[in-house]
Amino acid sequence: MQAKIKWMKSVALSLTGLFLLLPASIFLLALSIRVFFGSSPLYDNVAPSFLKASNELFAFHKTSWIFFGPLAVILLNALFILLPLLLKVRGSDDRRLQPGNLWFNTAILIQACLLLAAVSSYLIIQHLRW
Repeated sequence: MQAKIKWMKSVALSLTGLFLLLPASIFLLALSIRVFFGSSPLYDNVAPSFLKASNELFAFHKTSWIFFGPLAVILLNALFILLPLLLKVRGSDDRRLQPGNLWFNTAILIQACLLLAAVSSYLIIQHLRW
């Protein structure tokens, strides 16, 4: 019973992580299409909401999803993976990390770190450019 609950928590957290990473992924996809193929209509629709947040009323919310989504995924998945190591459950002498149960959470955590690094470097480059 306990393993089934942990599995359901893992799947729910993984799906939540995927949905939180979607805005940043779409933004970086639009940027990649613009840089590598020279097509900018998709980028022109997405980038102003990320770069010029003060011009639109609701642009801050779009910016929050693009930047803080991967940050939230990193925090949630890192806590889910490391919490059993940090807290000992009563009645258990030894707590070990079982990679077979956490591979999807680990993959999403790595993807979130890479997306956050890419979005942060994009913001730094755009800030230095202007």
